[in-house]
Amino acid sequence: MCTRLLPHGMLGLMVSAMMAASLSTLAAEFNVMSSVLTTDIYRRIFRKNADERETLFVARLATVGVAALIACGALFVSRLGGAFEANKLLMALFGVPIVIPSVCGILWKRPNTKGVYLYIAMGVVSGILLKTCWKDLSWESGTFIQIAVCFAGFFGGALFGTPKREAESRDGLFNVLLRTGK
Repeated sequence: MCTRLLPHGMLGLMVSAMMAASLSTLAAEFNVMSSVLTTDIYRRIFRKNADERETLFVARLATVGVAALIACGALFVSRLGGAFEANKLLMALFGVPIVIPSVCGILWKRPNTKGVYLYIAMGVVSGILLKTCWKDLSWESGTFIQIAVCFAGFFGGALFGTPKREAESRDGLFNVLLRTGK
């Protein structure tokens, strides 16, 4: 539509704006992924006492790694049926297992970390199994089954018990939220 309606100068401006918006979004996504990999995984699991210089180096490596992973993944988009089908597949595999604990964790304080890990693992595995083993299953039915499996893992994880420190931290957060009314 732009090529037919806009004059040449305006068309160039439009392309520039679209490129800037795309690059801005990619930069933000890379920063988020780098931060999660560095702060939540590297510093929490591997090097708790990492200094800022080391953390910055790991963050840069994580950004390059994520960019390389995305570039390699882009090579397979056509094999998945195009960008829309690839996006639909990734959202089916990872969307449900990520969204539900985020929402339920705000509404219900019983689930614990083990339940969330179990839930995400069960959600991804069930999504892969539904996609590969039952190809004739409709998208809606597969999503419903995946949601049911995920909820079973989410609430089943609460049966493992919650460590005292985690329970105190969570209860403190809920008390603050209830007092402030937010």
